[in-house]
Amino acid sequence: MKNMKPWEFEFIDSQRVWAEYALKRQEANAQNRRLTLEDLDDSWDRGIPRINTLFQKDRHTLAYDKGWRVRTEFKTYQILKQNPFWWTHQRHDGKLWNLNNYRTDMIQALGGVEGILEHTLFRGTYFPTWEGLFWERASGFEESMKFKKLTNAQRSGLNQIPNRRFTLWWSPTINRANVRLTFSFCFWGFIVGWKNGSPWW
Repeated sequence: MKNMKPWEFEFIDSQRVWAEYALKRQEANAQNRRLTLEDLDDSWDRGIPRINTLFQKDRHTLAYDKGWRVRTEFKTYQILKQNPFWWTHQRHDGKLWNLNNYRTDMIQALGGVEGILEHTLFRGTYFPTWEGLFWERASGFEESMKFKKLTNAQRSGLNQIPNRRFTLWWSPTINRANVRLTFSFCFWGFIVGWKNGSPWW
């Protein structure tokens, strides 16, 4: 769990980050200017509550939202759905967890994107490149296509991208021995196979 910071570190870091924010705000006021994102780039998602909670659009009304933590505690009795983060609120506290480092570490541990694709059915899709099909890139393939004039067929195909990402991630060749049953999966254009414990033919 090296990607999750312990609470002791969070509290110490929070004191330092908020002290830095107070100094930067004083400097900005002295120079008669507003704080910009560049000023707070290194501390944007740090501190308890997070610094970025000061810059959301409903920040003025949140000051009048008294007793919100007690209300969230009572919500556990009203809403049956399990919420492991019942004690926190994303608007008041900000997002207190971030698994971006875990994602990059996991991809590296599995041999990078190319290494992962070697153990999947990616070649059967006949895509020339994995960009836009896997793990968001800076180009943001899905985002760039979102606002284009697309036909319904194209748009529904775009919606399949996350599904393909999931399918290809969970199709490793670890259990490739004794594949007995196969069928053609018409949407994809490749053969899907699985193990069968006892032959039925």
